[in-house]
Amino acid sequence: MDGFIVQTFIDIFDAEGMLQFAPADFDWNQPLGNDTPPPLLYAIFRFWSLGAMEATRKLEVIDRILQAGADPLRECPPGLKITVKNKEPLTLPSMSAVFCVCNLRKGTQDLGDAHPKRKFLEDVLALMKQAKGPKVKKASVHEAVVNLWESVREMSSTHNVIFETSDGEVSAHDHILMAASPVLRAMLQSAMKEGKDKRVQVWDSTKCGMTLFLDVLYTSSTCLELQYKTILEAFDLAHRWQVQHVTDILTETLKGEIRVESFAEIAEAAVLKAVEPLQRACMEFGTKDKEIQTLLKKNSLPPAVRKLLGQREAEDVTNWIQQVFELLDFKSKLTSVSFMVQCQAEQLFPDNAVVKLAAPGLYFVLSPILAILGIFLISSVVVYVFVPLARRRGVEFTEAAKKQKQREDVMEVLEESLEPPLQAMGLTFADVQAEAGLLERSGFLKVKTGLLEVRADAGMNIVMVTVIEAILISLLPINVIIIILFLFIIITTVTTLAIIMAITIIIIIIIIIIIFIIVIYIVINVVIITIIILVISNIVIVITIPMTMTITIAITITTITIIITITS
Repeated sequence: MDGFIVQTFIDIFDAEGMLQFAPADFDWNQPLGNDTPPPLLYAIFRFWSLGAMEATRKLEVIDRILQAGADPLRECPPGLKITVKNKEPLTLPSMSAVFCVCNLRKGTQDLGDAHPKRKFLEDVLALMKQAKGPKVKKASVHEAVVNLWESVREMSSTHNVIFETSDGEVSAHDHILMAASPVLRAMLQSAMKEGKDKRVQVWDSTKCGMTLFLDVLYTSSTCLELQYKTILEAFDLAHRWQVQHVTDILTETLKGEIRVESFAEIAEAAVLKAVEPLQRACMEFGTKDKEIQTLLKKNSLPPAVRKLLGQREAEDVTNWIQQVFELLDFKSKLTSVSFMVQCQAEQLFPDNAVVKLAAPGLYFVLSPILAILGIFLISSVVVYVFVPLARRRGVEFTEAAKKQKQREDVMEVLEESLEPPLQAMGLTFADVQAEAGLLERSGFLKVKTGLLEVRADAGMNIVMVTVIEAILISLLPINVIIIILFLFIIITTVTTLAIIMAITIIIIIIIIIIIFIIVIYIVINVVIITIIILVISNIVIVITIPMTMTITIAITITTITIIITITS
């Protein structure tokens, strides 16, 4: 029944479901039924016959089968049957999965390398290669050779490197260590404390763990009574210092130590150090053992072990919270930075304990200060050098700067236009500019350059129009009475011009516009009225240039008198 369930999930390409519903003690190398091949061989034949459909999910199923403990070199018993594409069942001889894939690949040579079936078989071979891993060639050694190296290991009088562990010191030969480990070679040959004093601090390991590491390094054996925690300490040292043959030997030793009580620590070390042979051994044990499966369901295993056994990481809230706290853990990061600064200080100032102790503090104090000064310097260069140079070339970076540039251009044109009439009135442009500045800061000045262009056919009258515009703008913040007064003046001007020109239609239109302006002023605000009044004054006066110069000058003088009277 268990084989039928696994077979069903293989048929629907569901790797997660296959592992979830497979019993803890399910044997992945046994046939799925009386005449059905083992899971790996069945999946290969089944998926190969279906072509390129769902190729990724197929490979995921095969990968999970291999990780669960299926051996691609294990031969199935003869007489098993497999059905390919609704044809008559094929009777299989005794063969392994890897032999089957190689034969199928040989039969697809005529299809070309790019054919989906051929590519699928090559991907399966790559997964099998990854699952088996490289095999280390073992050589037999004479017992006397082993005894010789044991004697060398025990010659403590010739040892010149001391390892300081949490509960004692262990010694060894520096040339043996440097030959075996590139990390220890760099450490012992450097100008750091380890290179000078020949003392290496490994306070996270015990004396037994260090002794086991050195015994395996020298002789590939030991006389110690081993416990799995001691093996894990030596395993960690071998991985940290990149001594591959010690790592391989201890990996095989740890495989034999996998039990319920040791499973979590061994499996976590296998995952964190990415040792695939040990991961496969742990996964095979964990998927079969009922107690481990119970712990898995209760989320009592470390996150790395749960991930190894196929539990979805997205559903593990506890692991997510732990990762958040790991990100907030600054202690290890600060410790490593402090150690690096101490090493640099020792190289620059050897035999100076004060500098070595003070260097980390100075680094942590000066680093943010220098960073702030650097940011300030960069900002100053941008503000006082880059931006002014860009403005000289007419480049503005913000909308406010562009509008300011337009206002400056308007004021230049306005000054050129108003200079002659203002001099005749005894005024200066600074007086008008001061009032315009107040309005500009209040948001009332909305003048465009096009209104200030001196037209050839307008002559002096356009200049007078500009004077009226400036005066009207300067009156806005005073009070509503002044605005009504200006409306009366404009009505009088327009009415007089309309009588002179005998254009009754214009008078009617202007009256309608004025009534509309008053309504808008009541409903909306002063700014819209001001703009409309300026536009109307421009239109009316430009149309009647030859006949209105005298009236305009009179109105202007009257307006200035009223303004002076009211403001004083």
